[in-house]
Amino acid sequence: MMIRRRLFLSSVVAALPAAALLGYLVDRARAADLEVALERVVRSQINDQVRERCESDPTWFLTGPLDGRPPRGVYVETPDSIAPRPK
Repeated sequence: MMIRRRLFLSSVVAALPAAALLGYLVDRARAADLEVALERVVRSQINDQVRERCESDPTWFLTGPLDGRPPRGVYVETPDSIAPRPK
């Protein structure tokens, strides 16, 4: 009876940290996979023209091209322009 109790307790003591470590590793792998998937989706959705503007002037991405923007609600589409972003 005493041996079974000791075996049970030592098994629990060994299994709990192993389970916690395995859970942590699985969680980190899922987070890394989610980050890669999110980056791939964003890269596939971004417009080349927007990406070039953002890379050349990173503050443009935050503020947008404010000069020469038509009044709110009015948008005239031209072949090589992108839609103005709302403020």
